[in-house]
Amino acid sequence: MNSKNKISAFTLVELMVVITISVLLMVWIYAPYNYYSNKAKLKMAKTQIAKTIYEARNMAIYWLNNQSKNKSIWIYFDNNLNKNSIKIYSYPYDFSWNKNDFSDSSIKLIKDIKLENGIQIDKINNKDKVIFYFNAISWTWTYYYYSPWENMFTNNKIKIKFSYKNWWPNLSSYITYYTLTNIVDY
Repeated sequence: MNSKNKISAFTLVELMVVITISVLLMVWIYAPYNYYSNKAKLKMAKTQIAKTIYEARNMAIYWLNNQSKNKSIWIYFDNNLNKNSIKIYSYPYDFSWNKNDFSDSSIKLIKDIKLENGIQIDKINNKDKVIFYFNAISWTWTYYYYSPWENMFTNNKIKIKFSYKNWWPNLSSYITYYTLTNIVDY
């Protein structure tokens, strides 16, 4: 055969080796990217939960809306219904609250805060249903958990644990809220 007519090309084995190496490189690059992306979502959730606690307390103390003066605030966490949602309610400061009834017309949902996609609140001091209650006039706060509703915390710190769902290895974090000083440590 004449050497001028010989066609040079890659063999099937060479192509398979190159494709395999490129796929391995893509997986090797994507896995850390996804891990650090989910870790960043956890950090944003920390900030969002801390901001929600500060915001609710400040709303109760310094309510600025003239039509809604003297409104007390509560933050409601219910991990049985929705693990990635935090609800903030308002109600009149002189409201006589029945701890088993959220249907009163004077109770208003102010905000329903959704955490980043995939982030879920696991426990608040090892409980599933929790209310942080900030009183507008007395500037006091009380914390309850459902079992049925009872006063929750004897110590002055609350630990909120949250995680990125369905991730291996487990990506989780927590923040600590110090009730006496209103400091959120994260």
